[in-house]
Amino acid sequence: MAKDSLSRKLAVILHADVVGSTTLVQQDEVLAHERIQDAFRRFSDTIQKYQGRILELRSDALLAQFERPSDAVTATFAFQADHSYLIMGLKLHFSLPHLYSRHTYA
Repeated sequence: MAKDSLSRKLAVILHADVVGSTTLVQQDEVLAHERIQDAFRRFSDTIQKYQGRILELRSDALLAQFERPSDAVTATFAFQADHSYLIMGLKLHFSLPHLYSRHTYA
């Protein structure tokens, strides 16, 4: 394989999860799931607005990918500024644990 046919692409991974989701579900399972899904729907919309894409959505966790770290951080700040998830009694934890360099072939 020729050296110049290999290119690199930065992938920024954002992880968000609901703090204390087990307790919320134990208190009222239906209401907890409704609130969590609504919060992640709103966050998904924000992520897409900042050029991100959802990789995975599981019960109380969301995984998204961005090409630029600044987009991931800006999307997170924009969502936090809304505060609607706090009104719903949810506390979310956000992390940008890894910057991946992904090889792609031209």
